[in-house]
Amino acid sequence: MPSWREWFLCALIVSAGTLALRQVFPIGTSLFGYWAIYVVLFVVGVRAKPRNWIAQLTWKNGRPWVIIACVVWPTPPLGWRFAGSHANFNTGFSWAAILNAFWEPFIAWGFIAAWLLVFRERFNRPSAVWDWLNRRAYAVYIIHPPVLVGVSLSLHSWIAPALVKFSAVGLLACTATWLLADPPVQMSGARRVV
Repeated sequence: MPSWREWFLCALIVSAGTLALRQVFPIGTSLFGYWAIYVVLFVVGVRAKPRNWIAQLTWKNGRPWVIIACVVWPTPPLGWRFAGSHANFNTGFSWAAILNAFWEPFIAWGFIAAWLLVFRERFNRPSAVWDWLNRRAYAVYIIHPPVLVGVSLSLHSWIAPALVKFSAVGLLACTATWLLADPPVQMSGARRVV
């Protein structure tokens, strides 16, 4: 299992990579602004399987990252509140863009650790639904960015409270992504890849 220091260094590398990518691909113009975290998490996933990291993960490893995620979670909303409309969180080297790029992996590591631990401890029981979802999870990982962006853009003009809109986009995007992941899993040629 990687040490806390390795998790921290990985978060810093992802943050720096994200900031660099967003100079070329600002948020809202391309999915490549998030590519650093996707590539690193893919590589970590590939390395985790043969090393059995998920089985070795304990609350002792994950708890510091869950605490960090809880502490830094309100940082961007507070930044948006105090910065006003003139701050650019999407690109550049302003404090807002740096905050946004460095915030994401520190949140992600905590949520990933918590979800893995909670689901392993409380929901790791055989069921037809979990089997169906599990078999399509990798395809979902591959196709979720354009689906999420598409759903977000299609609801862009809908006027609703932010939490309601967030919930609706999340529910629709998750449902659509899993449904769209089903056909490739059924196709014999694609099944070996996804």
